[in-house]
Amino acid sequence: MNDKLELKRTLKASPARVFAAWTQAEHLLKWFAPGPMQTPVAEIDLRVGGHFRTVMQSPDGTTHEAFGVFHEVTKDERVVLTWQWRNAGSKATLLSVMIAPSGNGSELTLLHEALPSSESATEHKKGWVGCLDKLETLLGA
Repeated sequence: MNDKLELKRTLKASPARVFAAWTQAEHLLKWFAPGPMQTPVAEIDLRVGGHFRTVMQSPDGTTHEAFGVFHEVTKDERVVLTWQWRNAGSKATLLSVMIAPSGNGSELTLLHEALPSSESATEHKKGWVGCLDKLETLLGA
């Protein structure tokens, strides 16, 4: 369980706007699911020890729920939380989102660690790329 993935994305938005998009439920509802999927549920208790929960829904109505606990919250810079799918056999992984000023915008680095296999890392990468594409559109990049 040591497979990981790292993605970087330059966004045309301030670190404060990027941080808000990741940490405020009303923003997550707009982008936090890849491709044609929607996000009908986003719950965030943004503090160390606080809980996170989101539900992603496919066009056919199938839902996928993820949840976790915040381990680190540094305003406008960094969020670290556990990430776990609500299904039998799913183990917690670690998700870190780092935001840094870059020119007239921000550079976002997403690090997802402790994935159970390289196949899982590949599947998560597809999902995260789809989510980040939506985030980029939302932020006007």
